[in-house]
Amino acid sequence: MDVNPFTKFAVLVVDIHPINVNFCDISGHWAEANVDQAVSSGIVNGYADGTFKPGKMVSQAEFVVMLMNTLYAEAAR
Repeated sequence: MDVNPFTKFAVLVVDIHPINVNFCDISGHWAEANVDQAVSSGIVNGYADGTFKPGKMVSQAEFVVMLMNTLYAEAAR
């Protein structure tokens, strides 16, 4: 499986309170723990339909939101 380098993301460690993540499409996925951590950190939110869509390419707009939420983690919460 080829991985597009633009779809990778970095998660910075911050002191946060856990959030219950319950996306219907990440159970058993190799990145499930990373998705849980990114959501708990306020970096990503998933989609309105209750999915995360782990196989979907990240758009430029989504990447910018993740970057800003990472840089300004306190404001994202």
